[in-house]
Amino acid sequence: SSNLDELYRRISPYFLRRLKSDVLTFLPPKTYTHLLLELSPEEYREYSAIEKKVVSETEENSNDADHLSRIQKLKMFTSHLKAKQSFEIIQSIIDGGEKVVVFSEYISTAEKVKEQFGEQAVIFTGKKNMSEKQEAVDKFMNDDNVKVFVGTIGAAGVGITLTVSSTAIFIDQPWTPADREQAEDRIHRASTTADKVQIIRMVCQDTIDEDIIALLNTKEKVTSQVLDAKSLERKVDRVSGSIFRDLVAVLINKK
Repeated sequence: SSNLDELYRRISPYFLRRLKSDVLTFLPPKTYTHLLLELSPEEYREYSAIEKKVVSETEENSNDADHLSRIQKLKMFTSHLKAKQSFEIIQSIIDGGEKVVVFSEYISTAEKVKEQFGEQAVIFTGKKNMSEKQEAVDKFMNDDNVKVFVGTIGAAGVGITLTVSSTAIFIDQPWTPADREQAEDRIHRASTTADKVQIIRMVCQDTIDEDIIALLNTKEKVTSQVLDAKSLERKVDRVSGSIFRDLVAVLINKK
């Protein structure tokens, strides 16, 4: 971490960073829940078969596009499993009289959630045009009968306000801490009236989900140390510029 300390000393005279929590002091705190899901024996056998094939095809010197296409097979498999698991959680929030925002990395997963909740839900993905996207936001914010907003992180994770809800469920994690925080902040904005904001992260145990969470958290800590001169609680291993290559290294270690 001494290199990071040196980097902070070099760049600190040239920038002034203000955290959202320092400026918008009236915002409620975010609370985080990691919902760990155990795969059934059959699901885990299927996941392991995919993982074995991915590992056998993976070479560390491949380019990021090749890495991504292989890793997506694992990530999408867990995403579809978590979509089904999310239905009960979403329903319990609705039954409690609240609205909920649901994020996924994949259009197919978002569409599964929309299909499950029908007219109670609106969907916001890259397949929708601008007027359809705005209609989804307006309905969620203003129509009492619309309880669920489901969107892909890439399309719905920035630039919109969804503060009628105080709970966001992440079926999947994005590739960077910045994208993760941006998506969370769709319900954590100046117009938020809730006493607290809850972020639920769904994670399949003993899968690539746990590796992605660990890498994102490490990158977040490294960024915080560089920009805020904060000391890390533990030694941080070297993290490359690409999360794909970090994941590849994890998979190769399983050979």
